[in-house]
Amino acid sequence: MKFSLVSGNGGTLIAAYYANTAEEAVAAANALETLGMRPNVVKSNKKYMIYVGLGDMKKNKQLREAAMRFLMEKMRSGTPREREIVRRIRKKPPFFQ
Repeated sequence: MKFSLVSGNGGTLIAAYYANTAEEAVAAANALETLGMRPNVVKSNKKYMIYVGLGDMKKNKQLREAAMRFLMEKMRSGTPREREIVRRIRKKPPFFQ
């Protein structure tokens, strides 16, 4: 999965996976649902994007740790805009407890 910072509404983080066909997207979404997450599937150009939000990432230890590493890397070497988004995410109440 690929992490992306989203700047709208104070900033958030999403983990996304891209699939070529609708069947692959549904299979990936079902796999994430078995892990207790609520995946969203949207058509993005010719591919399908399956993504989970920050709240669902907190439920899975491996995903949570990878997200923390991503955020630390963005604080260290990201653009000023990325650093600002990470600061906003860190200020949100239950930040990865």
